[in-house]
Amino acid sequence: MSISPNTRDAVVPSMLLQPLVENAVRHGVAPSIEGGAVAVAIATTIHDDCLLMTIRNSGPRTAAPTVGNKASNGIGLTNTAERLRTSYGDDQRFLARSLADGGYEATIEIPFRKAGPSAEGAVCAR
Repeated sequence: MSISPNTRDAVVPSMLLQPLVENAVRHGVAPSIEGGAVAVAIATTIHDDCLLMTIRNSGPRTAAPTVGNKASNGIGLTNTAERLRTSYGDDQRFLARSLADGGYEATIEIPFRKAGPSAEGAVCAR
């Protein structure tokens, strides 16, 4: 994992990365007898206005489904794309693609927002 320190308190929708990491393991690493690697990188753009999240696996070169210009049959990819559209409209980018040298990469770009101050001791309204 490569997580930029300035992103540690970034607001990210719950369970957004889980299906992408699961896909990286299930489809990219687990089928290989040799195993493989999954890399997660989180950083901000040069002006700290967007949060960039990338999940990459070292699996074999495949013609896996993509999101964006091409249709995807993957439930995890389709659900992730729909969640991003619902939450951020046009203010987001999601790209999932096979890499020329092997493996697969999913990249998410959303507005960079930091979590507010902790509400320790606050009582939830019921």
